[in-house]
Amino acid sequence: MSVPDRSNISEQTYQRLRSMILEQELGPGTIVTERRLAEAISISRTPLRAALNRLNGEGLVERLTNGSVVIRAVTIDELLDILFVRRLLESEAAGLAAGQMSPTLLETLQHTNEAFRTGQSADFDGFWQLDDCFHDAVAEACGRPLLTRLIQDLRRQARMCNLRRMPPTFAAQGAEHAVVLAAIAAGDAAAARTAMGEHLDNVRQRLVSWLSRA
Repeated sequence: MSVPDRSNISEQTYQRLRSMILEQELGPGTIVTERRLAEAISISRTPLRAALNRLNGEGLVERLTNGSVVIRAVTIDELLDILFVRRLLESEAAGLAAGQMSPTLLETLQHTNEAFRTGQSADFDGFWQLDDCFHDAVAEACGRPLLTRLIQDLRRQARMCNLRRMPPTFAAQGAEHAVVLAAIAAGDAAAARTAMGEHLDNVRQRLVSWLSRA
């Protein structure tokens, strides 16, 4: 009988928990005990504890004095840091994606984006689905799997900040998306890189302006 590879079980447990946190199956502020979490994902306490220790080191969870674990919310300062790193990574991804994205996907993104750019649509959930599709499509079209994963992880971490009170700026963001997509469609790497950088600069500026008035 083969003995289970404990290191592999620990890694799988870590990846499972990390995904649950970043996808907000375990939302910010959720408090759980090791026992209940182990039961929920059908895993023993030893690999679970190792996974939680790694997540604690990454700042995704905190251990409370009573032994429970709380899922951390991303702070505003952390969100600003995430936006800084995203600007570097996503600008490069946009440059690499120029001329590489599927024409069908480009057309779909441009068509959906147009309703928000022109102010014809103000659907909150619809815009954020579009925003996810836009950034994921650019990241995936860059042809660098590690870069794609880093961008997607940072975007998931940013969602943990839960800035639901910010006023929607769909038309402005739609216009910025349109410039990026046009540069990618034209195969202009320099323009795509610049447009994505300016888009994320504007995202950051809108956040800072909102915070200054809040």
